[in-house]
Amino acid sequence: MFQKKASIALAAIALGGGTWAMHFVAMLGLKLPLLFYYDAAITLASALIAILVAGSALLILHFWTRTRRTLVLAGMIVGLGVLAMHYLGMSAMELCRALYTPTGIALAVVSSCVLNVAAFSIAYGQRSQRNIIVGILFFGCAVFAVHFIAISGTDFVAVDVLREVGSLISNEVM
Repeated sequence: MFQKKASIALAAIALGGGTWAMHFVAMLGLKLPLLFYYDAAITLASALIAILVAGSALLILHFWTRTRRTLVLAGMIVGLGVLAMHYLGMSAMELCRALYTPTGIALAVVSSCVLNVAAFSIAYGQRSQRNIIVGILFFGCAVFAVHFIAISGTDFVAVDVLREVGSLISNEVM
């Protein structure tokens, strides 16, 4: 039992950390005509959210009876967690504020939940090597798609007030 829990903890770090890394690599590619930094504490918190929601979903999938309902629950938890990670990570931007549109948020929520439920249903619905690989690839595409769907519904404006919680990090340092 301990070995199974330890494996899930490591898998949560890999899955959540990988999700966060995909998001942040995409953020590093964001070029804006204004100077901005990231608050290190808020950025770290966004990574922790990704790891915790991945762990929660994996615990459900490996310790509960696997049914359609648990697959949907795990996918929804990760779908909403990816959004929480994304929007908290966006709030880490300093000297720049993200302005969201209701349509952009709605599309991000729907796509994240639907795509993550689909990814978990593929990977865990019928546990074959093929389905696991296809589910993993689908999950990666889901994280990628959700980030760009959310960003497409976002505008950025310069602000001159720092709200920093932690130290500031530039794109070059990240």
